Amino acid sequence: MSAPTMPPSVLTMPLLGMKSAPELFRGDHSHIRNFLDHYECLCALHNVIDDQEKVYSILQYCSTKVQETIEGMIHYHIPNWDRLKHDLLKYSDADLSDERFYKKDLKNFIVNSMHHLIHSLIAFRSYNGDFICIGGWLRNQGRISEDEFN
Repeated sequence: MSAPTMPPSVLTMPLLGMKSAPELFRGDHSHIRNFLDHYECLCALHNVIDDQEKVYSILQYCSTKVQETIEGMIHYHIPNWDRLKHDLLKYSDADLSDERFYKKDLKNFIVNSMHHLIHSLIAFRSYNGDFICIGGWLRNQGRISEDEFN
């Protein structure tokens, strides 16, 4: 006879370091959105829908400094997941990662690239990859038109 399986709950959430657990969050603005998305997917997978359970169990995936910051937030003590998530995005400067490139970055890249001749397929692929990284991001964000990208 096999052991009974436990229904998904906050108790079945993976421990830090396990394969399906998010990496330890240290407060870096460039990782906050992915961290929160991963955490919310885990909560959905494990049927963690109660705000109090979501708010309290996020601490296990955070560094001590981030834990102390979260514990100082009002929406940790009066559990409200959506508000706590909003506060985490605000205080970790998530907007900084939303502003990855500006038009001037693409112009600078193009001007600098004009001084370097492309003599090989490897050099072209490197240039093309860098151009797509900057220009493609700007185009997809609506910062430049399709004509400017081409």
